[in-house]
Amino acid sequence: MKNAFLFILGGLLFLSCSNDDSVDDGTPVPTGNTVKLGNDATFGNILTNSDGFTLYFFAPDSKDVSTCNDTCAINWPPFYQENLLLDNGLDVNDFGTITRNDGTQQNTYKGWPLYLFSNDSAPGVISGDGSGGNWFVAKPDYTVMMAKGQLVGRDLSGNETNLTSDYTEGDGETFYMTDAEGNTLYSFSKDFEGVNNFTNDNFSNNGVWPIFEEILENVPSVLDLGDFGMIDVFGRQQLTYKGWPLYYFGQDIQRGDNFGVGFPSAGVWPVLNPDIELPPVVWVGPALTFTKESNADWTLPENQDKITETVTITRQDRRQIYNYEYWQRTFGQDPSGADLFREFWGSIADTSSTTLNFTPTGGTKGLRWAILDDTGATTDWSGFEFYGQLGDPTHFYSFHNVASMIFELEGENGVSSVDDNFNINGTVGGSSTDMEALVGKKLGVWAVEEDIFFTLTFDTWGSGGSGGAVSYTRTTNQNEVVN
Repeated sequence: MKNAFLFILGGLLFLSCSNDDSVDDGTPVPTGNTVKLGNDATFGNILTNSDGFTLYFFAPDSKDVSTCNDTCAINWPPFYQENLLLDNGLDVNDFGTITRNDGTQQNTYKGWPLYLFSNDSAPGVISGDGSGGNWFVAKPDYTVMMAKGQLVGRDLSGNETNLTSDYTEGDGETFYMTDAEGNTLYSFSKDFEGVNNFTNDNFSNNGVWPIFEEILENVPSVLDLGDFGMIDVFGRQQLTYKGWPLYYFGQDIQRGDNFGVGFPSAGVWPVLNPDIELPPVVWVGPALTFTKESNADWTLPENQDKITETVTITRQDRRQIYNYEYWQRTFGQDPSGADLFREFWGSIADTSSTTLNFTPTGGTKGLRWAILDDTGATTDWSGFEFYGQLGDPTHFYSFHNVASMIFELEGENGVSSVDDNFNINGTVGGSSTDMEALVGKKLGVWAVEEDIFFTLTFDTWGSGGSGGAVSYTRTTNQNEVVN
């Protein structure tokens, strides 16, 4: 009886030890889970199989099918376990199963089919990430992913058209960004860097193009975390990539849909990838008013408006405004009044008293100007065809030409052509100017070297013997604090 008791006690102790998750030296005993959550020094949290071999996503698997077959499937064996046992931190609802074209089964994670890589020689090895630009280590914490597939645009009438990467009609795969589950993300061609120009303040149009509000965690290795940011959109947060605010398209229903590239017409809502052009930089921050009083010393910083590193605006007594910084950087001195007169009027100016050798460009070197709309007009400007648009340099001209155009418009003469820095309506040297007519007009300004756009409205312009008085209000960089 005593021996039987000892046998039973020993058995209980054995069972107790067998159910412990570690042995005496503290080494974890394998749990046998079919999908594990590993940790890599480079990639952080990753998915592995039960033996610790890395799992991968394939970018061309943009739809709910595997596109890796035949030889590809030999190099990248599809992963399948009928009964999934998961490590803590993994959600069973993120996993699914698809049927491959050969009838076999394959597990998916957040819609992405899972694969192993035949060249991974041991558990923990990650040699497949980035292969061919299409393979990425499977991670549970991607905020965005990259897909590769045919773009199929849908226009306002519901017509669907295959589009190429440049949004012309045709077939071909495009590399583009999605959310973690493969839903396509878009940019809006009329947005500015860090500025959402689409969403209404009451979000009444958010169902058409919902803003992407995920908090950034991790991204595939082909992307750079530093290229992402967050902006405030009427109290809600929107993720940006290289300055472009990110959106979904409300008509994309299935994973892999990318109908938004054709709506309302091709190219208005592009997809994103590392090659996307940077958005225009347009300042829409709080208004700043600059005033240079009559007879004030224009060489002093308190009488100058330093806008960028290459642009500082002021006004000499009884002359035009000009970019003080340009002349200092180029010649190491301030231009004479005669120099500024020649800069503004060009070849029709008397050059006998100029002091510096330069090519006139129509005033405010380093800046181009545009008339944005008919704000402040006292006559009918309805036929005017040369309005500019912030972010697009097409209708940005010299300061001289903008002043000349306003003179013609306010004189009800109209503007039929703008040819160069000094030519309005086919007249060399443009027309006469009434600088006071600039007051109240909504102008756009393009700082060419930095490629920055902002709006500016003159509040006052002292003429004649005013001593160079001027004041204006302009927008500022929304990402900086205005003092």
